[in-house]
Amino acid sequence: MSLSKGENVNIGDLDYTKRDFYIKVAKMYFIDELSQQEISEKVGLSRSNISKILKACRDLKIVEIRINDTSSLGIMFQEEIKTKFNVENVIVVPSEMNEELTKIQIGKVAANLLNSMIKDNSVIGIARGSTLSHTVTQFSSNNHVGLEVVQIVGGSGDLNLNTDGYELARTIADKMNAELTVLQAPLIVKNAQLRDMLLKEPGISKVLQKAEHIDIALLGLGTNHFESSAYHKAGYLTEKESKELLFNGAVGDVCGKQIDINGNIFDAEINNRFIGIDAGTIKKIPKRLCVAGGAHKAEVILGALRGGFINSLVTDEDAAMRILSLIKNL
Repeated sequence: MSLSKGENVNIGDLDYTKRDFYIKVAKMYFIDELSQQEISEKVGLSRSNISKILKACRDLKIVEIRINDTSSLGIMFQEEIKTKFNVENVIVVPSEMNEELTKIQIGKVAANLLNSMIKDNSVIGIARGSTLSHTVTQFSSNNHVGLEVVQIVGGSGDLNLNTDGYELARTIADKMNAELTVLQAPLIVKNAQLRDMLLKEPGISKVLQKAEHIDIALLGLGTNHFESSAYHKAGYLTEKESKELLFNGAVGDVCGKQIDINGNIFDAEINNRFIGIDAGTIKKIPKRLCVAGGAHKAEVILGALRGGFINSLVTDEDAAMRILSLIKNL
């Protein structure tokens, strides 16, 4: 590091040597809790330059300051769910008055949790969904190397492409500077025979085989409450079909597979027309991060927890409260 005591800090063209020095200064301040004056004396720079370096560390995201705003109620929900289902991580964010704002908050927290899970050479699988889209939008990479992103469910052809599996995989791969493997197939096809034929196609079968080597899966969950059902909105299920599934015990889907509230695969005809990762493969993935919220998702979140499909969860207080209520009443 060649800065002299009288030299001003210029962050416009930060080379690796300066970056390493900035990290050193940040650690002295935020971890060792030295004052700016003490750091100034140790490194031979003016106090004003130390102040500029610390500001630059925040601008360059070397240092990110986060406030844990989980409420006391949320913390209680987190601990209870984590204990009952023996999962690695549970984070419960406050529920907003607006559902979209709640999704944004869930996505922000999930993006940070995902980043903490990623290591060099990680293979990340991603499904589809509106809350996942907020996770991807707010994701900021820690610059790991050798990463790969795999699309694990087919394309849904949503009018809102931001929730589609391909678009989410492409976007997060760009942010990670990762290799991208896409599943060039529709999410749901007309019949089981067509699905079986497509699964034999080399391009599709190779992707699904690669899914067996995923280290981290980023998963959303679908509900059969037709007002919020992505399958209903995309035209895969009619209102009547959604209601019948729910009435008969199918609470929603995990990566396209309908499940009941106990986490068992529900015998639904639509399962046989789905193209994507299978239930057994999901459970073998070491880190399975579920991103879902809202009271209407409580039943399917509970099913996913009971079925062992997920081992990390980011949700909101409304969903958590409903999940714990269901446990007590069932």
